[in-house]
Amino acid sequence: MPERYFLKHFCAETVRRLSLFICFFCCIPYFIYSQTNVAPEVNATGDQMYCPLTSIPVATTFTITDPDDTEIDAFYIQISTGYERGLDTLRLENTHPNVAVSWNSQEGKLTLTGSSGGAVAYTDLIAAVNDVVFESSSTSPTEEKFFSFTIGSANFLPETGHYYEYIEAFGIRWDDARAAAENRSFFGLQGYLATITSDAEAQLTGE
Repeated sequence: MPERYFLKHFCAETVRRLSLFICFFCCIPYFIYSQTNVAPEVNATGDQMYCPLTSIPVATTFTITDPDDTEIDAFYIQISTGYERGLDTLRLENTHPNVAVSWNSQEGKLTLTGSSGGAVAYTDLIAAVNDVVFESSSTSPTEEKFFSFTIGSANFLPETGHYYEYIEAFGIRWDDARAAAENRSFFGLQGYLATITSDAEAQLTGE
């Protein structure tokens, strides 16, 4: 089976070899100071009760603040914990002519872009995110759901507070994967190779 490695965005102290590779990201001051583009600040609230076979907004309030931009290439909403593939869905309700959506059932992730696949204006994005709903075809859902809102395509895991990015690299050696991971960054977070340390991480990387 070809080897692959994953990127994991968080701070950790040890790295060891596995058959699958993960890379994590850790903040380093010099990168923050040299960054010229200020990343958007996302705020969302939720914490709601869900009734079976209904739809519910994923957020009761949502805002995004960016001092130096008015649009973004893409925005991602993911069922990051408790996702039941084949049962759970995120979808956009109402009419949003300037927003295009794409649902990835493998990852439980909804991608929002501009209607032509390009950048989406923040005003249109905010209106759309407030109309994104969760629904399940299960008559008795038991898993507690957590949703992540991210400005990058990396997957967020609330249990660890870390971001994960899958990198396909057929036949890559462990030391080369480590070097490649360290040369990547995610909004000021430095990349490192890491291990799968929990069931939730195993599910996320496996999916």
